[in-house]
Amino acid sequence: MLPSLFERSDGQCLLYPGLVHSFHGESESGKSLIIQVECVHRINSGQKVLYLDFESDVVSVVDRLVEFGADPAAVAEHFRYVQPEVRPDSVAERRAWEEVLSGTYALAVIDGVTDALGIFGCSTIDNDDVAGWIRTVPKQIAARTGAAVVLIDHVTKDTSTRSRWAIGGQAKMAGLTGAAYTVEVVAPLGRGMRGEVVLKIAKDRPGAVRPHCGSFSRRDRTQEAARIVVDSTGESPTVSIGAPSFGGGEHAGGQDAFRPTNLMQRVSEVIEKQPAELTKNRVAEKAGGKRQSTLLAVDILRSEGYLETTPGKSGHSVYSSVKPYLETDDPKSDRYANPGNALRMD
Repeated sequence: MLPSLFERSDGQCLLYPGLVHSFHGESESGKSLIIQVECVHRINSGQKVLYLDFESDVVSVVDRLVEFGADPAAVAEHFRYVQPEVRPDSVAERRAWEEVLSGTYALAVIDGVTDALGIFGCSTIDNDDVAGWIRTVPKQIAARTGAAVVLIDHVTKDTSTRSRWAIGGQAKMAGLTGAAYTVEVVAPLGRGMRGEVVLKIAKDRPGAVRPHCGSFSRRDRTQEAARIVVDSTGESPTVSIGAPSFGGGEHAGGQDAFRPTNLMQRVSEVIEKQPAELTKNRVAEKAGGKRQSTLLAVDILRSEGYLETTPGKSGHSVYSSVKPYLETDDPKSDRYANPGNALRMD
């Protein structure tokens, strides 16, 4: 299965349809905001979004969606907001809950996992309780509606005891069928500010996202998955979801990151021949080679400014060449032709 939602600027997506994910971080880390931005993208493209909110209120959430570019008419048609105050699968609420599950959604958000567990009478630290809730709610939503389900959750305040998963039992991580991301603040978010957060992938059960992420950290077993800039300094806020840095950092073997320069040149040539026509997957098919390595080649070229993306007719990003990549011009390639090493013939 390939991810198809929450697209970075290089065309790589981070969420899988029909699977359960987690975005977890400290308070005011922007975890709800960044998934609400994805809600805006889905709503404006005519796809339905389900939002189960255990922490905020409908006015605040809808105001945020509109502030970040959602068409109010599209919100009214495609955004379903639910604020459960009792167990949604209780006898009194079962009919309404079944009606929710009978819909089809591209994205479903459960904002406030701790409070959600409380409403269900579950302990956040009891793994059996957590596992049972995950089966009953997020997995049911994913299976019945086809949505990419995202749990918005907190992490422990004590960084010395913090794990890769959200606060509470380890079952919160074990029960995820998609990917888990920690949200870390680089620069604070706020009105009139230019903030930045980093998404780090902590789990990727299907395995199609990690190959397109940054260097692996042995300390916490994460990789940088995206750098998100929220710029609220202008008249309207803007959000950019950038690719991670592929150079430097902590590498598993202490060596430089793998750089498939031969594939990078082939990718560059393919895109030069068909500018603004090919999605990332189509580029990989035409360039050949091992799929994961070819996709990595696309990511590196995009992050280094050789490629740019624009929205395609299908809604997915298509690639164009900014400048050609040649192995002979790349000092990190074995085929680098350094002019300084040429013999003088005069």
